[in-house]
Amino acid sequence: MYYITLTRNPALDAEEWHTLVEESSDLSLTNTIPRMDPVTSEINVIRMPGTAIWTGHPAGCNFHFVLENNKIIVGAADSFVKQKASEIAISLCAEMTCSFG
Repeated sequence: MYYITLTRNPALDAEEWHTLVEESSDLSLTNTIPRMDPVTSEINVIRMPGTAIWTGHPAGCNFHFVLENNKIIVGAADSFVKQKASEIAISLCAEMTCSFG
C-alpha cells in the first residue's frame, strides 16, 4: 500500500482541481471523507473541502483524493490508485511521490 502526494510549483489550487474533477468521468467532488472514530469504531462523515472520490477502481472500491495545503493526497493506495494518481499528476503537470506504509 502506498501513501501518495501530488505537488507542483506553482502550487496546485482549488479551482484547477475542481475543473479537473468536473471534466473526469470517474471522479466526483464530495467535499467529505469518512473517518472511523477510534473510541466507538463508528464511521463519521467529516466535511473536507477539496475531496474527490474516484469510482474507477476495478474492484469497485472508492478512494478519496484530497486537495489539502496545495497538495493532492490519497492513502491506502494500491497499484490501480497509483496509476490514477499518475494520470492526475500528468494532467496537472505535478510531481508524484509515493511512500510505503
